[in-house]
Amino acid sequence: MIIGGSTMELFSKKRTVVAIALSFTLGACGGGSDDTSDTLNENESYVETDSGGQVIVENPQGEIKTDGEVNSFAKISTLTGKHEYLGELAVTCSNDSSNYFETDKVVVFGSANLPVDDFKTAAALVEHQVEEVPQIFGTNWADYKSQRRNIAKFAIDNFVENYGDLPSAQSSLPSNYSDMSENEKAALAWDVYISGDNEKRLELVLEASNYAGYGWTADDVSHEGKVKVCLHEESNNSYIEAFYTGISLQAPSISIPDEYNQLIRKGLVQMMQESLSHSVHGNPLPLWYSEGQARYSGGLEVAERFEHEEVDVPMFVDAEDEYGMDSEFLELHYGMAFRYLFNTVDFEERMSLFNIVNVMAKDPSIYTQEGLPEGYDFEPGETSGLESAAFIKAWDEQYIIDEDFNDLTYNRFKHSYHQLLSQ
Repeated sequence: MIIGGSTMELFSKKRTVVAIALSFTLGACGGGSDDTSDTLNENESYVETDSGGQVIVENPQGEIKTDGEVNSFAKISTLTGKHEYLGELAVTCSNDSSNYFETDKVVVFGSANLPVDDFKTAAALVEHQVEEVPQIFGTNWADYKSQRRNIAKFAIDNFVENYGDLPSAQSSLPSNYSDMSENEKAALAWDVYISGDNEKRLELVLEASNYAGYGWTADDVSHEGKVKVCLHEESNNSYIEAFYTGISLQAPSISIPDEYNQLIRKGLVQMMQESLSHSVHGNPLPLWYSEGQARYSGGLEVAERFEHEEVDVPMFVDAEDEYGMDSEFLELHYGMAFRYLFNTVDFEERMSLFNIVNVMAKDPSIYTQEGLPEGYDFEPGETSGLESAAFIKAWDEQYIIDEDFNDLTYNRFKHSYHQLLSQ
């Protein structure tokens, strides 16, 4: 499987077929199927990209439904009365989940003011890729659904807070439990939570709900096994934004960029970064790594290696570090940095770069946000952002090597970045 490098041309004679039929398969980094025929099949329709290129979409069957509950997109916490936060571009769908269009793997939410074709087109564009993107992480759609986080943060928080008092926990609590610190207790609860499958996690969360007197049901706290899409109408904002259950996507009637396939894939990769890591604190990867991995995996343009001196990539840890700079320019360099890593690691070990999120999920610090152990070999950068301790430890566990086959710890990569890329 090729994850980076040149990608399939999206348009041949300005025509691409986007099919959602199960029999229609693509490579993980393909961009659609070229078709030079001028005859539309039944249920196909033309849509135009921003530059006027014609794309043929095989629309999924179905009608817009208006019976959605307000809890069906983002879960509402009875602790706070607020929706779980899924990003600025998803606020509209969080507040009003009544309008949606559902396919086999995708549920598209959006305003009643949007045309029906927007929902159908978005569903086709996203479902076209949901079988292929998990392959980038060395898994498949079925296994991804069983591995990913699908429970709202407030429900997990309630479980962690009450774990020590749950009837199911009493026989397994350590003898010194009452003397443990709050962080140690939280780490123990997280270890129990993450060691189970989705069914066991839900069972624990609902037990904690009953103990605390909330009486939540599975529907109150867990998302169904589909990608949730929120159609946003912010024409001056990002085309796509990711969260742990799906993506916010600009309504097709507002924009379909020529590189829509790569951008959607990039968003789905970032969805998987957050959901497979099980972080309840947002995407736990450093900004440069999250954006770089997603951009490179999506097949988008990246900077050339000889340009590395222009940006000190590993210092961009969170959004605040980008203040006053061109984010699109920075993304090109993030992608280049990840390409360097991908091309440096032995072929058999390349998937370790995508296994980092799975390793992070099993580290209690992903939940407690504790720092690194005392004396750990890491020196923070000069910027305001600080990497997750779970990420740094997970990187170092992968035994990444440089081009001279020397151990490449995260600390060394961060502080010797330009030296490494100058070799």
